[in-house]
Amino acid sequence: MIHRAIYGSVERFIGILIEHYEGKLPLWLAPVQASIMTISEKSEKYAKEVYERLQDKGIRAFFDNSSDRVSQKIKRASLKKIPLHIILGEEERDNKELSVRTLSGENSKMTVEDLVNLITSSN
Repeated sequence: MIHRAIYGSVERFIGILIEHYEGKLPLWLAPVQASIMTISEKSEKYAKEVYERLQDKGIRAFFDNSSDRVSQKIKRASLKKIPLHIILGEEERDNKELSVRTLSGENSKMTVEDLVNLITSSN
């Protein structure tokens, strides 16, 4: 028989963890590690390929292919405290690269493999 106090301890620990990080959990602990968003429909096929490659590598990603503006997609991902925002347009598709933005607002360009290495090294 498992003692009931264990459940309360785990719940308190998770609550303290979320409060400590202000909802911005570390990359390895975040329920969704990356949000993939498209600028236009022209880059949707490339975005889906990127999403599938990340899924194959065991990375928890969300694919936002809604018709909303990119600013709305970024805001939605930020409110959900998703650590990495991957923004894909025609330029990224043509160059086979990713435009990655962190929750803190830092922007960088990288390949899919670089992103996979970044996320898996944080695990």
